[in-house]
Amino acid sequence: MADMSVTPPKSQPPVRKSGGVRLAGLVTAGACWAILAVGFHLTPRGKGDGTHTQIGLPECKTMVVDGIPCPTCGLTTSIAAAAHGDFEASARANVFGTFLFFALILFGSAGMLQAVSGRDILGRMLRGRLWLLFGILITGLLVGWTIKLASGYNAGQYPTH
Repeated sequence: MADMSVTPPKSQPPVRKSGGVRLAGLVTAGACWAILAVGFHLTPRGKGDGTHTQIGLPECKTMVVDGIPCPTCGLTTSIAAAAHGDFEASARANVFGTFLFFALILFGSAGMLQAVSGRDILGRMLRGRLWLLFGILITGLLVGWTIKLASGYNAGQYPTH
């Protein structure tokens, strides 16, 4: 007797249960909105870095030892300034932080919609694109750092000692 079982085509992604999709959306939304909430409650430092010390993190070792900013320097300040609506100060602190601010809003909103609807919105956004997302993050971090270094050296802000 012939096998009459039907197998789904391999090109289709596996079907996830709605509970797992909702939980993934909730976790993503929670993380994104928590970062934005922390940014809103911080007071961005005018010099463009050091805001992270308000949440108990130590001073940047690269700034202390070498007098130059590290690749992530200014990201907390940038997100905090953007959360307060000061996009000029956000871009001055670290232009990539301004981009991250909007990405957090996008992914936080998509996560909320996914948690409510049970549809795999984040999976559709990211499926097959994680390498691209990683590339954007690394490139953005390096470009933001380069701009921060160039403008700081040009203004005589770096090295600090």
